[in-house]
Amino acid sequence: APVYGLRALAPGRVGPLEIDGTPLIVCRVGTQLYAYRSVCPACASPLEDAAVDGPVLRCGACAAAFDLPRAGRSLDGDATHLDPLPLVEDGGEVRIAVTAAAP
Repeated sequence: APVYGLRALAPGRVGPLEIDGTPLIVCRVGTQLYAYRSVCPACASPLEDAAVDGPVLRCGACAAAFDLPRAGRSLDGDATHLDPLPLVEDGGEVRIAVTAAAP
C-alpha cells in the first residue's frame, strides 16, 4: 500500500510510522528515502528519537551509529546493522514492503 506524507520528509529527520502493526522509521539522505524497522540492534530501543546527521543514524538511547545508505551497517566496528525494508518511489507514490522479521 502507498504511504503518504513521506515526500515532504526533510533530510536529518526521522519519520516514524507503522505498517501492518510493524513500527518502522523512514529517513532521507539527499534525495533518497530509506526505511528500517524501528528497533536499535545494539540496545533494542525504538528509533523514533534517533538523530540523523547526513548519512548516519544515531540511536537516541545508546548512541550506536549506523550508515543509512549502506543498508544500516554499524559504524561502531561490530556486526550489527539496522533491518532495512524495501522502499520504492514511483510517480510520486512511496511504497514500503513489510516482510516478516528475521528470526
